[in-house]
Amino acid sequence: MKNNPQTKSELAFEVDEEYELMLDDDSRSVTVLIKHDYYSSDSDHGRSLMKTMLEGLEGNACISGILIVDSGVKILSGDNDCFSYVKDLADQLELTPLVCSESLEVYGIAAPEYVKAVTTAEFMSEVIGADHLIVIE
Repeated sequence: MKNNPQTKSELAFEVDEEYELMLDDDSRSVTVLIKHDYYSSDSDHGRSLMKTMLEGLEGNACISGILIVDSGVKILSGDNDCFSYVKDLADQLELTPLVCSESLEVYGIAAPEYVKAVTTAEFMSEVIGADHLIVIE
């Protein structure tokens, strides 16, 4: 399929039809990477947005993995508003979120039983190996 621009400001590009069909395939898998305990800004509103985003992930069968790093590990603290959402999501999708052990140590968070703590090197291998990666930051 060719895109024929009408003006100089439009871009011309070719779309690989096979890739286009692949994107329509419902069997694709998505890994979600959570970098902070908030979305966009470190504020009450940013934490509220993160909670809402985690709620929005529920019911999405295409999610094949959850990776949590840096201050994102704070959502695993029992007193964090997002704690139950991460556990519910993991239970619903029948998966074990992977968490950077160094981040847990830095923020003084004990890994809940439903996650697996991995080294930074192992974490990076998961990021590289992800088919499709969505970063919530």
